[in-house]
Order: sequence, then C-alpha cells, then structure tokens
Amino acid sequence: MRIYDNRDNSDCISIIVAVYNAEQYLERCIESIRNQTYRKIEIILVDDGSTDNSGKILDDYKKIDSRIKVIHKENGVNDPVNVGVSLATGEYIAIVDDDDYIAPEMYARLYETIIADGSDMVICNCTYVDEEENDLNIPSPLKKHECITSKEGLKRLSLPMGSYYVTMWNRLYKNSLLKSTPIPTDCLYGDNCVAHEIIDKCSKISLISDVLYFYTQREGSQSRIARGYKYFDNVESYVRRVEYYINNEYFDLLHDSVQQLIEIYCQIRRRYITKERNKIGGLKIARKTKKAVKRIVSYCKGIGIIDRRYEASISDLSIIKCIITDKIEHLVKRMFIG
Repeated sequence: MRIYDNRDNSDCISIIVAVYNAEQYLERCIESIRNQTYRKIEIILVDDGSTDNSGKILDDYKKIDSRIKVIHKENGVNDPVNVGVSLATGEYIAIVDDDDYIAPEMYARLYETIIADGSDMVICNCTYVDEEENDLNIPSPLKKHECITSKEGLKRLSLPMGSYYVTMWNRLYKNSLLKSTPIPTDCLYGDNCVAHEIIDKCSKISLISDVLYFYTQREGSQSRIARGYKYFDNVESYVRRVEYYINNEYFDLLHDSVQQLIEIYCQIRRRYITKERNKIGGLKIARKTKKAVKRIVSYCKGIGIIDRRYEASISDLSIIKCIITDKIEHLVKRMFIG
C-alpha cells in the first residue's frame, strides 16, 4: 500500500504506538489505524523490547504499508512514546495503546475539530471494553462539544472523572505540545506526571462527545499494572502536579489538588501498606511515600507566607491554609509516623 508521500508533512498526523508483548491485540490495533478515513498519516510503531512475537508482527506490517515506521529498542516504561515523538514529522501527534483500537473516523473527526476551533488539542470520548470487546459502561464527563481554556482544563484534572483529561490516547495534539513536554522515564504514571504541563501550554482545548476510542481493560498491560513498589509512582505524579502549581503560583488550583493528593495517600494506606507492612516492598513504599509527603508539606507550608499581592487571587485562603498546615500534617503523623 503506497498512500502517503512523507515529503509533505503539512496536515499530517503522526500516530504513535508503544508496543510491549501485545501480539494478541496488535492486528486489531494496527488495522484500526491503517483504516482511518483520514489518510494523511504516518504510523510510528515502537517495540519496547518485546519478548513475544510483537516485533515480527510490526516488521511484517512495515513491509506492506509505506506509512509505517518501526523502531526496536530495549525495554522501558514511558520512553517508547518519547522515542516516537522524537521521530514524528506530522503537524499533529496522536497516541494509541497497543491493546486498544479506534473508530475509522477518529482522526478525521479530531482534525476537523482542531482546525474549526483553532485549538491546540482536542479530546474525544472513549468506551472502556473488556478483552472480548464488551462495553464496561463506565460513564464519561464529555457530554457535548465545547472549548475550554487551559485554566479550566487544569481545574477539571481534580474532578471525580478527571482521568479523561489525563490520559494521552483519546486526543489529538499539536506537534509542539509533545515535542516540548517529554514523558518522565522515572515514573510508571508518566501521563499523569505531565498532563498539567501539556494542558497549561494550550490556549484552547476542544472537547467532543463522539465515542471514537476503545480502551481495553486487561490484566498484564504495562500501563495498567500498579502493584508493589510501583504504586508509589501514582502518588509521585500528584506530588509533581502540586509542586508545579506552587512553582507557577497557581494558588487557586491548590485546594482541590491537595485534597486529591490526600485521598491518594489514604488509598495507599488502606489498599497496600497496611496489608504489606511486614514485606520489603511495603516498607519501601512507606519510606518513599513518607519522603514525598515531607517534600510536599515543605512546599505547601510556603503558602502560609504569601505575599500580599497574591492574597486577592486566592478564593479561600483560610481553607487552603487549613488543609496545608493542619490536615496534611495530621495525616502524615497518623499514617506514617504513628
């Protein structure tokens, strides 16, 4: 199949798939991308050191479709996406998980929206399915077509269904957004670590209610494993977000984000540390989490010494102070110090 002349990258969409041991799902995933009604695409398949037949499957696809680039690398977590982004030549970039699949009109619809709205990023609805493609009926906050500012996008990260604004796969980005915001390689939840930075760089974000992405819930997927020591990485991502808000003086966003951080700590205590306290992994998490809490408390205490010029911009300074100086410290002592 010879469709796309890669000498012209205007209006081209670079679609990146990081692949690791996904031979069972790859054909469905890649075919759903190849069959897009929007034809001006390049497909970048990054084999992250797979030990199954995934690498061969990718090489076979490269032989039949000139739009496909295949990269083989040693195993990692988030860096395959960074590798793909570094090679992307399209004006826009999209990401698809190796075990998911997309509607034929997905990128035509997203491209149409991003152009019409003049936005930097467009997010669509998705359906969560099991391994037999049965709908899991998980609700979505995207009910209509709307455009929001970066500040509104940051606020929505702390909503109950804020994950829709965190994930990297149900959207289309301007190339510069991802080129300038690499995913951290030291955190399993890399998307959560950079979601706020990407949103903050947008002048306008489009949201559409069209269901165009199908997210497969399965055991063993690299992006869904949150066991043992790695569970701490989810906490680290929230710590980084709070620190980002403080460093950029987004004090009006701290109330909800700090509350979210507290909830995550409570989840660790309830779901993991209590059960694993006597195991090495559990002790490592406790120590790492305690260290992170101390760091965030140190940052947050600075809010108690706010320059007068910022006071007017904070909607409820007393509540923020209460959460930072009392509630967090109380939780730290109760959960990790005793």
